[in-house]
Amino acid sequence: MLERDVELFIEHCELKGLSKKTIGSYEQTMRLFIRFSNEQGIVQTEKVMHMMVQNYISAN
Repeated sequence: MLERDVELFIEHCELKGLSKKTIGSYEQTMRLFIRFSNEQGIVQTEKVMHMMVQNYISAN
């Protein structure tokens, strides 16, 4: 699931020693993308396609 993958990514960022501000920014961006993905009916990371990411970036 996308939510779990975001949690794992955030944990990875923390282990790398990134600043709280950077991690917060990454997390906020990822949560907004998850919302967009859910609206598109995509709830699994494996279903995210390049074109979907481009559409998200273009819309924002």
